Amino acid sequence: MRSWVLVIMMTISGCAVGVAPPEDTPMVLIDEGLTFEFGSNAPCSLAEPEQEVCSSDKGFSDSNYANLHPRVWVKLKSFEIDQHEVTNVQYEYCEAMGACPKHNIVNAVAASQAKYHLTDEFDRFPVVQVSYEQAEAYCTFRGKRLPTEFEWERVARGNPEANQNRAFPAEGLGDDLLNCKSPLELPTGYCRNDELEAAPTTSMLNGDGVGPADHVVDQRKSGADAKPVFHMFGNAAEWTSSFYADNITCDGDASTSCKPCWNCDANDAACEEACKNCTDCGSGDCAFMCTDNPVTKSFICVAPTNSKDTPLFPEDISPATGAKRVIRGGSVFDPTARACLFRTGARDRVKSSSALTPDRTQPYVGFRCVRDVE
Repeated sequence: MRSWVLVIMMTISGCAVGVAPPEDTPMVLIDEGLTFEFGSNAPCSLAEPEQEVCSSDKGFSDSNYANLHPRVWVKLKSFEIDQHEVTNVQYEYCEAMGACPKHNIVNAVAASQAKYHLTDEFDRFPVVQVSYEQAEAYCTFRGKRLPTEFEWERVARGNPEANQNRAFPAEGLGDDLLNCKSPLELPTGYCRNDELEAAPTTSMLNGDGVGPADHVVDQRKSGADAKPVFHMFGNAAEWTSSFYADNITCDGDASTSCKPCWNCDANDAACEEACKNCTDCGSGDCAFMCTDNPVTKSFICVAPTNSKDTPLFPEDISPATGAKRVIRGGSVFDPTARACLFRTGARDRVKSSSALTPDRTQPYVGFRCVRDVE
């Protein structure tokens, strides 16, 4: 058992007096490339690099594209993001201090992690089986907040000003994803037998070496060397603060008779063009998304004036309320059949939904935090 004996200490003293807190997660400043093209063309045109891995001729169906957000130019404010996911020991300290709700201790996915919680061996592994409310409480405890899905995707895509636009967060991935040929030995269920990876050590963060299983996303910090952001590809999927809706329109509750591109006959260019420029959307172009029922389609209107020069702020297109929150990133739970979820623009699906209600948990969902920059 853990030497801290945090629960006992809380019972006796009411707080974790005398217990040295674990180090906070180092952060990376994102202050460049704040205007970028968010989302994916896949719901309609399927014409972008991510199609190489996730195409129907490789065995993926339309439902693999469920809940992707159509492309739109957005502009963010500067922020900092944690270099790695919040760990078991970090969350346990927050709980001991009375700032975080009690964690439901459930074993991780892999059988080798039967003692995943409250043991020193897995201190630096990502905390999972946490609800949105628990994740939010932890970030608040650290003076931070959960990232929006826009911020998460900006980091995963890379800096557009440095000509980065990763279809997958991991550099160099393509068809190799299906056969686990990547030299990164990525921590996915298909590649690594459901093994979660530990947070990088201090020496790794200082540039003294990064293990082959540590997935790295380099982000350039103004006036400084690049710093890595770890495990956005596999390990645990991550909560975001964004509300989830499968039908977002710029015209409120507008309805449409337009058909999605998927209903067009093969090579029917006229049909595809019509579906992408649906007159029912008024002055906007129409792009389609799947609802939780893959047979039903919903749509989002994007004004034709939207461009790099006229970007939208996330609050202009993101729902202000909702019953669910968006989850981003692949996880150890995702085998090859769910490889599309490893894409930068993908929303993770939980039982045919790309979100969870705030009180629900899953053994492969964790989180990281961000902080606003004035």
